[in-house]
Amino acid sequence: MRIEEYNLGVKKIDEGAIKAKSALAKEYANANNPYKIGDVIKDHICSIRIEKIGYIIGSYSRLPECIYNGVVLLKGGAENKKGQRTDVYQSNIEL
Repeated sequence: MRIEEYNLGVKKIDEGAIKAKSALAKEYANANNPYKIGDVIKDHICSIRIEKIGYIIGSYSRLPECIYNGVVLLKGGAENKKGQRTDVYQSNIEL
C-alpha cells in the first residue's frame, strides 16, 4: 500500500463518519422537536409562524436543536406588512 492509498482510505472513512454524525444529530433534533410547520412560537425578541425547520448543533448545550424560520408576527398575531422573516432557536423559545 502506498501513502496515497492510505490517505484516500482515511479520507473516505472521515467522510462517512461526518455523514453518520449529521444523520444522528438530525434524528436527535427531530426526536426532541415539539413544534411543526404552521405553529406559532415566541422567543425573547418576537413571535413567528413556523414555515421552515432546520437543524444546528446548539451553541450553549452543544446538543443538536431545531432552528425555525418564519414571518415575524405583530402582537395581534397578524403578519407584519413588510414580510420580515427571522430565525428562532429552539433553546430560546419562551414557554
